[in-house]
Amino acid sequence: METGKQVRLTAAEITSLWASYMNDSGISCKLKYFLSTVEDEEIKPLIKHGLELAQGNVKTLAEIFNKEKYPIP
Repeated sequence: METGKQVRLTAAEITSLWASYMNDSGISCKLKYFLSTVEDEEIKPLIKHGLELAQGNVKTLAEIFNKEKYPIP
């Protein structure tokens, strides 16, 4: 068995990553708006946490696309 050989992502994997990137990018915009307009102090930390998760996912997915030499959506 060869070691060190990188296997390229399949079209189905790229499609799934692309959909995740688009979803998390969109929800980040919505959560930023919600965070700026929320009046309920109990829900504010939940929105902030969701935003942090979505932004972290976008960053990770961008790194995967860059590593694969694939354009970022």
